[in-house]
Parts: sequence; C-alpha cells; structure tokens
Amino acid sequence: MPRVLLSPKYAEFFASSLCHGAVTTQTATANRVYLTPFQITKHIRRLHAVSFELTTVGGAGALARLGLYDRVTTNPFQPEGAALLFDSGNLDAETSTGVILAEPTTVIELAAGLYWGFLVFNDAACVFRRWSSQALFGFSTSLYDLTKVDGCYFALSSFGAPPATIPAVTVSVNASPNMGLFGK
Repeated sequence: MPRVLLSPKYAEFFASSLCHGAVTTQTATANRVYLTPFQITKHIRRLHAVSFELTTVGGAGALARLGLYDRVTTNPFQPEGAALLFDSGNLDAETSTGVILAEPTTVIELAAGLYWGFLVFNDAACVFRRWSSQALFGFSTSLYDLTKVDGCYFALSSFGAPPATIPAVTVSVNASPNMGLFGK
C-alpha cells in the first residue's frame, strides 16, 4: 500500500471500509458501480479529495469515475437510497497506474457518520486495489444486517454519471474498493 503524505490541505485521511484484512486487486467489470463504506468519525469542514489505486490500466479510452454518496439515516449499513454528494466526472484510466485523486470544485461538508464511496470503470481491463478477507470491527451481526458493508455493487446500463441515489445493490465481497477520503 502506498504511503499517504498529508499536506496542510489534506489534514485528515479516512480509509474505506469498516472491515480489516489483506489488500488485494480486483479486475473491474465495466459499468459496475463498486461501493465501499467510509466511517467518518468527526466533523469535516471540507472534503478535499477522494482516491483509489489503479494497478493496471485499461485499453484505449479507458475511464474511471469515483465519488461519494451521503449517509443513510434510517439504516446506515444499507446503502440503498443514499444521495450523491460528489462525482469526479471522467478520469483517465488508460495512461498510468498509481493513486488517483479527484477533488471537488465546491465545498462539501461532512458530519460524522457512515458514507459510501463509489468507483466505476468503462473498461474491464482495469484493475484496482480492494479489501479481502474482511472481518467487521465492533458490530453485532445479530442486531444489524451487515452483509452490504463487506462489499456491494449495482450496474449501470452504460458508463456515465452515477444515479442521484443508490438503487438496489448486489452483495459481493469482491466489490469493496480500497479508497481514501481526504478532508480538513
């Protein structure tokens, strides 16, 4: 995993997932929107960037999009219905590998809570970092349905802007991208 060097602009870093375990790679499925939870533990006055790591580039014209969906207050462990907060727009996924940052152009403030990061590609040759062998910290599975926290996704009919709210999702432990969120 690459080191994260924080400048004064990026004063706080939050890693995706409520899970822990090894980090591995995942070959993308085109037009599949991968979701991963971010537990934000304190008020963030401004979201500065969302990131992921591309380990293998796609073919000619390969693109990615990433961003963040809001908290769901009725059941935070279920992403359905969460509203879109930030969409990066199209990002180059054919030129170089490494950590890719997307910075919002408007101020986005985050209260403490569980947010949902997303990542989608238009090319099935792209490979990204993801969590594996996941185990949840400190949550009772008898009280909550936590299956979607381990990884889930939904499909788009074509690559482009994500929907305004998260639709019904499919559970998959191979769908939890290793993402980062920077704020201050």
